[in-house]
Amino acid sequence: MTVNKIRFTMFFLLVFYFASRILFIFKFPLFHDEAMYIHWAQAVADDWFNRYVSLIDGKQPLFIWLASLSLQLVKNPIVAGRLVSVFSGALSLLGIYLIGKELFDYQTGMIASLIYIIIPFTFIYDGLALMDSLLLMLGVYACFLTIKLVKNQQKEQMFLLGFVLGLGLLTKSSAVFFIYLLPFSLIVAEKEKNIKRLLILFLGAIGIAKLIEAVMRFSIYYPIIESKNHQFIYTFKEIFHNPLIGIKNNLFIIPSWIISYLGVPVIIFACLSLVITKEKKAVVFTSLYTIIPIVVSVIFAKLSYPRHFLFAVWPILLLAAVTVNKLTKLISGQLKYLIILVLFVIVIGAFKTDLNLLFNTSKASLPSIERWQFFEGEPSGYGLENLYDFFDVKKEKILVFTDRSMGILADGLAIHYQKNNLIKIVGSDEITKNMIIDQINRYRPDKIYLILSWQMLPEGIEVVLEKEIIRPGGLNHYWRIYRLTKTPSRKDR
Repeated sequence: MTVNKIRFTMFFLLVFYFASRILFIFKFPLFHDEAMYIHWAQAVADDWFNRYVSLIDGKQPLFIWLASLSLQLVKNPIVAGRLVSVFSGALSLLGIYLIGKELFDYQTGMIASLIYIIIPFTFIYDGLALMDSLLLMLGVYACFLTIKLVKNQQKEQMFLLGFVLGLGLLTKSSAVFFIYLLPFSLIVAEKEKNIKRLLILFLGAIGIAKLIEAVMRFSIYYPIIESKNHQFIYTFKEIFHNPLIGIKNNLFIIPSWIISYLGVPVIIFACLSLVITKEKKAVVFTSLYTIIPIVVSVIFAKLSYPRHFLFAVWPILLLAAVTVNKLTKLISGQLKYLIILVLFVIVIGAFKTDLNLLFNTSKASLPSIERWQFFEGEPSGYGLENLYDFFDVKKEKILVFTDRSMGILADGLAIHYQKNNLIKIVGSDEITKNMIIDQINRYRPDKIYLILSWQMLPEGIEVVLEKEIIRPGGLNHYWRIYRLTKTPSRKDR
């Protein structure tokens, strides 16, 4: 294949990628964490003094910073936040191609890129305003630059690698795996290479990464990151006292999530890569970028969701592509059509899930925890459009209370009305009469509304039910909008 044909193929893949993701970001409902991140990004966009606002919740700030820049260019806050992930995914696609070309050949890289576009895992998370697609992209380029550094041992590549590793540490704590995996690149090092020099270059890259990470230390909230991490992982002390505490919960559930999202054929093809190819070292090295994070997570993960492993699945796609490419070269005649048929089955199954995610979510094949988050549970944004329709027509000054301080209700409304001076959103984990009185005295609204998702009506207030929004997930899953008919007083009983 000529250079021009390779460029045209990659251009076509990128067009296919952007078409699928752009359609997705307008179709998929807002999600709990997205609402928070976009709201933080709005705060940063309004005032750079708020640049470390995410650290208050123990979240690294890079995604929030990028989303705040996107907000300067795109009016719709949800689209602006999601576009950061869309472009991160596009860079991931190119990075996977580059790794495939570097370790195997350009055909392998292109096949892996095609699989990347279609599988539901990346199809979903490349279109959500979350940190995980950005982390995946940085992990891909950390691997690519590690390979280049091992082969060329140039200082320029050390600086680039350190920069990417540092950006990873500013994105999510899981980026530490990219540092832990550096020594394993010696597997693909040529024997005549200077290992001592290479180790020095690795240390230099790590030093640069830690310097970049250190910008977060300017915030007094930096220590919260560690405490937040302990909500999701067991400490060594906890594992020492009960070595099986994590394994009992994670041994089957984490692999099942990955298999569910990637599909059994992709997993099988990835496993066959070690048998079918001569590039054994490259296959082993690539597979470690999946195996090590998954094994560590099985042992240490306390609370996890499928998206926590998005950064670790790209090697599976590349290894599956290795098998597909080798089979098409090894098999001739009628059997080649069998391989094409198998590929069609892989593609059509994933493509069907993608279409259902866009047009018929009830039939989309997803892990149960994902269905709960996106469609059926409290984190889902279903119903927000009804709230927007209700409040958009209000012309007077109004005050809206929600019975959640963060998440889909409070932040979902706040991002929509952030530039509306007539509507003030106040989120609280429990609305009380005294709180209502204090906020009324502060904002002097014309009308006051309460949106309740779980809480009973506070005592001592008089309200009328204005609207009830039934949400997916079964009986008693609703949002109720109440309007105060009388301004409460502290003297009222």
